[in-house]
Amino acid sequence: MHTRALRITVALVATMLGGAAAQATVITWTGGSVGTGTSWNDPNNWGGTAPGTNDTAVFASAGITNNKTISLDASQAVYAVTISNTTSFTIGSANDATATNSLTLVNVNRPGTSANTHTIRAPVALASNSIWTVSGSGVLIVSNAITGGSYTLTKDGATELDMCGPNSYGTTYVVAGTLKAKVNAAVIPGNLDVGGGNAAATFDGTIGGSVVNDSASIYARTNGTVKFGNAEHTKNWYLFAGGAINNNSCYMNYSTFYMTGGTIANGGGLYLNVIGITTYATNSMAIITPFVPVYAYGDYTFGITVARGTAPIDLKMAGGLNSGSSSYAWSKSGAGILQLAAASTCADRTNAITAGTLLADNPSGSAAYTSTVTVAAGATLGGTGFVGGVTGNGGVSLTAGASTNSMATIWPGTIDPVSGAHIIGTLTIGSASVSNNVTFGKFTRLWAQLGSTPGSCDQLAVNGYLNLGTTANTNYLDVGTSGTVPKAGVYTVAIFNTLTGRFVAVRSAPGALLPASFGTKNVSYTGTLTGRGNELANGSIVVNIPPAGSAVFIR
Repeated sequence: MHTRALRITVALVATMLGGAAAQATVITWTGGSVGTGTSWNDPNNWGGTAPGTNDTAVFASAGITNNKTISLDASQAVYAVTISNTTSFTIGSANDATATNSLTLVNVNRPGTSANTHTIRAPVALASNSIWTVSGSGVLIVSNAITGGSYTLTKDGATELDMCGPNSYGTTYVVAGTLKAKVNAAVIPGNLDVGGGNAAATFDGTIGGSVVNDSASIYARTNGTVKFGNAEHTKNWYLFAGGAINNNSCYMNYSTFYMTGGTIANGGGLYLNVIGITTYATNSMAIITPFVPVYAYGDYTFGITVARGTAPIDLKMAGGLNSGSSSYAWSKSGAGILQLAAASTCADRTNAITAGTLLADNPSGSAAYTSTVTVAAGATLGGTGFVGGVTGNGGVSLTAGASTNSMATIWPGTIDPVSGAHIIGTLTIGSASVSNNVTFGKFTRLWAQLGSTPGSCDQLAVNGYLNLGTTANTNYLDVGTSGTVPKAGVYTVAIFNTLTGRFVAVRSAPGALLPASFGTKNVSYTGTLTGRGNELANGSIVVNIPPAGSAVFIR
């Protein structure tokens, strides 16, 4: 059983056991001898005895006419309210302004035979952790405040429950159906926890304004969807595999996101003004879909911590990383794989890949905009997109290096999100109109995978200087294969405007199907000598594979 569902089950059992005696007495509304009564307080409208604290008040078909109002002439307390009819009616008062007498209860039940609109207009006080099971057709509306200290409210059943508030109680759980905020107020006073079971569960806060308390945490679990329509502030968001945040014209301000999967989608104009994003190891890729730009907030470095799970890619950000009118940088940490599938606008700072892998898979623009990118020890920059190349920012550079033998890696190409297989491709630095440079510091390697035919290989395309450093830098070219023996020919793994330095060594990557003698002699550097040492202009780095049979291949 899902841990979320288990927690709800335990809560349900505890509540049921605690109120077992309370549920023993069921008292049904009759509306008096002729069914025209309207006062909850009048015992005659209940067959002689009005329900009390240990009773379940049932509203079936008797004594209920269309749009009838059952008034509370004084505050009332029951164990539960069951609404089981197909006629629209109201409990409390004809309008909210005069609904001052409260209704204290634990549970509300609306079975599947119910229909039309049922309204509780009296202020509701929770006497314990409360379960509202709303089924049938139509809707159940609570148009006044719900109070209850730290007691929780659980929405179950497939039918919509509308709440107006402002409310004051503990955590709100939505395990099935839809809970909808109907006013721009603190409808959700504490934490909001949606989904976690087998049924679809939705919280709909698209009314506009902030409908969840600013200090709350929001959980979107399996089969849970959370929707908002305006600014939501200062919250911690927890998104699980199978959960979704699907919003319309909403700014999520000053927030931190924690993801173990799930999807952040956009119904039109969603912006994440966030302090940071953290993902946890899981078997599901977390996705921030296109048209959901993520804006940095808070510190001048926007932290993205991605743990490594079993999915091929751990987090996909398809809306870009942005700094708005300020200058922010991003920092990728954690052993996981982050895919940036859109251009970013984090300007004029240093974006750091401190651990794990970042795939720059933006089809246009720059994954780093006008900021420099650094790749640290043990970290990898890959992708088939673009870094730099932004007009007026020729000073932007890519620098990789480590202080130990834990190599910093640049590996062009990307990862298939389904199979996890490597996809051969080109990582481009700079553009034809704007030069940007790449510097290999100490303990840096270029990893390139060869396809089965000449010309098919990963490639680092540098529109600017490619500096491989000196022999003291201990920089390598590691060459892999795609599962088949590459045919004889030339494979261009890098192109450049200007090249300084050479790789200290060329190595077969683990598992590569290359000649046993493969090494530095199989790589050549082409271009025009500039007259400054061994510097080359407008050239390439190529891997030469000899004809089959001229060497022994090893796995």
